[in-house]
Amino acid sequence: MSSELSIGRRKDGAATAQRVMDCALEELQSVGATRFRLDQVIKKAGVSRSSVYHLFGSRAGLIARVEARVALTDISDGVKLFHAVALKLETRDQLQAVVTAWISDASSPERIRQRSHRMASLVASSTNPDLRAIINAHFREVIQVGVETYEVLRSRGLVTLPAVDLQGLAIVVQGMYLGGVLIDGMDDDELAQYWRDAVMATLSRLFGLEITVPSI
Repeated sequence: MSSELSIGRRKDGAATAQRVMDCALEELQSVGATRFRLDQVIKKAGVSRSSVYHLFGSRAGLIARVEARVALTDISDGVKLFHAVALKLETRDQLQAVVTAWISDASSPERIRQRSHRMASLVASSTNPDLRAIINAHFREVIQVGVETYEVLRSRGLVTLPAVDLQGLAIVVQGMYLGGVLIDGMDDDELAQYWRDAVMATLSRLFGLEITVPSI
């Protein structure tokens, strides 16, 4: 599977790219994308401006790459956590409680931030082949972990899965989650609740569950 180390064509280039991204992440967390100071990143990383432009194309390219790393790491960690939890579930009630908590949390500030970063990264990748390759690799990992999770839940008799390829099912579930970006900026709690209800109803039908999401 591809990784961020593929940014560098040699080991030294990969190490430089990683160092620059680490410093850029500190800068983003400190002042945000609008006030992002490339000169400060260059100074902290101990690299030349030409090296940064060679590796990332531009200031915007560097920001996009770092934003993608944050968003994709969050998503990958999330599906891996759910998989780890699935390995410990013993009853359908336990599964339903976990899924309810996941959907209820889908409108939290942290989840909204994740979706925003993910969508921004997808847009930026349309003109950045290296970034597109990174996103594709992470997404394939998310799909595979999803498939493995569904297989575990099915083997334990906790879900009833539709007669479709599980890779497609994993994509549909991710698509529903990312679809929340359509209402994230609307500041409409009622509409957000409608969305959570619809996602829960769809997941209940797909996996043979019987649960509702409480209003928050």
